[in-house]
Amino acid sequence: MLPVDASSERRALLEIRSRDNINMYKQYLRTVIGSIYPLAGAAIPSLKQHIKRREIYYMDCKVNLCFWTAYSFITMPNSKDKRWKDCSRIAEAKRIFSRVNGVEFRDNYQGFDFVGDIDNFINKEYINVHMYTYSDNPPRYEKTQNYIVNGSDKQFNILFINDGINAHIMYISDVEALSGFRYCNICHKQAFRIGDTNLQQSMRNHMKKCQKNGGKIVKKVILERFAKPYVPHILSNKTYKYLLANNLTHLFKPTRYYITYDIETLEKK
Repeated sequence: MLPVDASSERRALLEIRSRDNINMYKQYLRTVIGSIYPLAGAAIPSLKQHIKRREIYYMDCKVNLCFWTAYSFITMPNSKDKRWKDCSRIAEAKRIFSRVNGVEFRDNYQGFDFVGDIDNFINKEYINVHMYTYSDNPPRYEKTQNYIVNGSDKQFNILFINDGINAHIMYISDVEALSGFRYCNICHKQAFRIGDTNLQQSMRNHMKKCQKNGGKIVKKVILERFAKPYVPHILSNKTYKYLLANNLTHLFKPTRYYITYDIETLEKK
């Protein structure tokens, strides 16, 4: 559910993979924006604005190998003395593909399927994958998904660019420089703005709690001194709020498909 408090998180991200995910998510559901991951493959036109960033490593590959070539920057990192050519990275990507999937790479490969392939990949390579996307309103790079293997301290940061039809993946070498945030290396979810003067103190306080909770974010309910009704359908709608205050709710015309809930609490005895 969406909170009325503007300082609270207003989006709950969940990757839907099974019927159990749907059953769990719909318990908290009020409004949903859904999208389907396209297969990640060859380059798309909208990459131009991103490949100029030095924190993003781009490779022009004619086959749908972008996920695997991005991972080659982990298995074959560049150094001052050695910078690998694209042909070497493509060959390495095909070797990794065969090692992880147990079959030889073929040119008709459709691309990496996050829903079906990611669990096999992170378990075989024993590495955590962190997905970032780009939003242009306002322009920013933000983390959207973590794929975690328990016990692994290896991190693979990728930028997932989606134009609605096709998708492309690129390797991120410096998350802090790209996003402007530093993430907790225990839960990989809590973010701290780099420019914050209290950055170090905030991170220490969070990581103490995070380590104690085993990397899980434990939310506590803090009750206000005076009870307030939870009525987001009123407080979040200026028109309805005005009509209610002036006893004119009979003039309100509901929006089609708009769902409201009447929730009551019972005192525990």
